[in-house]
Amino acid sequence: MIATTERLRRGSPAAFGLLTLAMLAATLFWLGAAMPYLTSRQEAFGQFWDRRYPLWTHIFGGTLAMFSGPVQIWLGETRQRLALHRSLGFTYVAPLASAYDMAQATIPRKCD
Repeated sequence: MIATTERLRRGSPAAFGLLTLAMLAATLFWLGAAMPYLTSRQEAFGQFWDRRYPLWTHIFGGTLAMFSGPVQIWLGETRQRLALHRSLGFTYVAPLASAYDMAQATIPRKCD
């Protein structure tokens, strides 16, 4: 029983490796997909210029969710700092809902 508790506290190397890969993939995605829109130049936005504020909110919420998610999973998996794990859970879900709403606002609409 003590060995199992100790293993949970350390976390598995495979889980750590997968979460590290997830963070690296998230960083590469963020640099390629979000970074170009973190400007106030109209030519960078193209068709999204008139919807830049919802797009910025979408990027901000998605960034918080994308980078807090793996940390939150790791803390829960290893049973470390459970109060922080719960707080990060809220930090993950609330911006995710906001990012979803703002994604809906950035979708181009066809006028009939």
